[in-house]
Amino acid sequence: MNEQITTIGQITKQLDQWFPRHLAASWDNTGLLIGNQINPAKRVLCCLTVTLPVVDEAIEMGADLVISHHPVMFKAIQNLTYDSLEGKSLLGLCQNNIAVYSPHTSHDGAHGGINEQLANHLDLTNIRPLISTVGTRLAKLVVFVPSTHVDSLSHALFSKGAGNIGNYSGCSFRSTGTGTFLGGLGTNPTIGTAGRAEIVDEIRLEVVISLSDQKIMESTIRAFHPYEEPAFDIYPLSTAAGLEGDGRIGALPAPESLGTVANSIASRLPYEAIQVMGSLDSPIRTIAIGCGAAGDWVKEAHKQGADLFLTGEMRYHDQLWAHQAGISIVVAGHHATEAGAIPVLAHRIRQAFSAVDVAVSKRDHATSHWIIYPEKSTTRL
Repeated sequence: MNEQITTIGQITKQLDQWFPRHLAASWDNTGLLIGNQINPAKRVLCCLTVTLPVVDEAIEMGADLVISHHPVMFKAIQNLTYDSLEGKSLLGLCQNNIAVYSPHTSHDGAHGGINEQLANHLDLTNIRPLISTVGTRLAKLVVFVPSTHVDSLSHALFSKGAGNIGNYSGCSFRSTGTGTFLGGLGTNPTIGTAGRAEIVDEIRLEVVISLSDQKIMESTIRAFHPYEEPAFDIYPLSTAAGLEGDGRIGALPAPESLGTVANSIASRLPYEAIQVMGSLDSPIRTIAIGCGAAGDWVKEAHKQGADLFLTGEMRYHDQLWAHQAGISIVVAGHHATEAGAIPVLAHRIRQAFSAVDVAVSKRDHATSHWIIYPEKSTTRL
């Protein structure tokens, strides 16, 4: 009896359902960034960031896929050589046929994602997105195609991330209709003859896509559609606010002092030291959360009535604004606010793919450390 082999594509398809790419920030780079979806995925390594030590770890364990929260590539690469740290990492991965998938801000904002995990760790109630952005990042793609090619085209679009709705994939709607066209000089129509009006039976295929994937979907249509000039439309969608979106905000079961809440946060994160701004006696009931580098969301947190904003990084001038606005702040570190989600992710993958060996990186560490000098320690809030 042959054992069923799990492919990279099967795992990335599941990840796309857990962390829909339409949740990603417009500047982000998410999804399968290196590799071939048809390759087997027997061993998977999960990490927060791909560094040279993590690449070595992946090679040593014989990993087929690295799932890295942070993308290995943010911007276009001008060259790929061993002269740069990025080049060493990417070449090491490619030469060892190791694929890389990065969910990043989709992981942050998804239902069950990093910000929601932090809110649950703090026992918040009535948890909701701090910034609901779902409705501005989705679109409906409508394409008109002969029935002979509708299956191949729809499968190609699904493979690029179209048709995902919640935990369902391959979602579409099809309706029959009649198309008309007249090919001009120099055309070579698939159906009919140039210079003669044609009437053909066609299928109207509708799928939901991420607006950030618009160019990918357009190129996929042109590659798999039989017509020289395929007809398609893309309509931005407005959807009701749901469980997905940027950040989280919720309430403690009962008010607690900032000092008590800060100690609770510190005890549940990887480090002993956090930065606290505000009077330790201040009553805290409503807490807003933005993991990683989300310090500029403090104004939205204040607007929604948060008493405290928890984030990983915050710029000096945002701190000044928060101080004057009277909202308390806890800055816990970029790595600290996100690293705890990696073992959770690994556990979810193990449950979904029992035949896959899934490991959490042991070499993915924070790049900075707190040094506390007791004789200089004073509290100035």
